[in-house]
Amino acid sequence: MIVLDLLKLLIESSIAITGFAGIVIAFRYKEDSKIQRRSVASLTSILKLSLLTAFFAFIPLILITFGLKDELLWTICSIIGAAVGFALMYSIDRKIRPAINKSDLWIKYVLIQGISLFLIVCLILNSTNIIFHREPGPYLLSGFFMLTLSGYMFFGLLLNPLWKQVLKNESNK
Repeated sequence: MIVLDLLKLLIESSIAITGFAGIVIAFRYKEDSKIQRRSVASLTSILKLSLLTAFFAFIPLILITFGLKDELLWTICSIIGAAVGFALMYSIDRKIRPAINKSDLWIKYVLIQGISLFLIVCLILNSTNIIFHREPGPYLLSGFFMLTLSGYMFFGLLLNPLWKQVLKNESNK
């Protein structure tokens, strides 16, 4: 029962982040000339991560309605999660890497990609019954990481422009 509640919480939280990100973008970029690659790449990543988190939280719920239980359920979910995780890592790499121009961003990028790869390996191990025993833990941890990363990027989307303006105002004094 706790697992189902956590899946529902992941769905609700990820849809909320997606909606708020859409609202922020709708109001922020009224002039096309102010749009930069970094902002679009971040927004794309936020939306992908949030919507994929909701999608992945739905998968076990849907499979349960078809009568799948326990080990078979988490094996299928872990295989799907690992495959799409690799695709997501590749997609983020293609969109984000060209926008990275500072060393601190490279550290964050490598850390995020490293954690993502670790979680994908955990999902593979879970699906093959090695170390993990076809359980919901690695799958839920992956969803939590995706939602956390999406929230962190949303945080940056909101506050980075404000801090840029504050620093600009302070340097003009």
